Amino acid sequence: MDVPRSAVYINWGRNVVGCPHEGCFDAREPHPGQGSEVCASGHMFAVDWPDEMPQITAVLAERPEDRNRNWFPAGHPLAVATGQPHGQSVEELREEARQAAQQQTTDRMTQAAELLAGLGLELDLATGRVQGV
Repeated sequence: MDVPRSAVYINWGRNVVGCPHEGCFDAREPHPGQGSEVCASGHMFAVDWPDEMPQITAVLAERPEDRNRNWFPAGHPLAVATGQPHGQSVEELREEARQAAQQQTTDRMTQAAELLAGLGLELDLATGRVQGV
């Protein structure tokens, strides 16, 4: 008897695996390396883990907010259906985090400049220096 398989993905920093049985929409939180799972409806299935899962988990754990700790294997149906990135390598996740941190810094500097402008001061975004207007 062939046991259906389902690939683990990461959602809000949690390992998640969906039941692969047609019409069943249950999802479980398997423990790292767990080889099989049974959904709430009693369907048994095998759990597929990527070889790089420890590295993927470590890179995502560096992100300050759980809502940004997401990863899907290549072609995962949920990612495809919702337009989410999928199949990202560890390096791609690192670059994504670097870009997000850079954007967050830019956004905060812009907010600070706007606040200071309201006080009659100017923030030089290149140097971070505040000057009187």
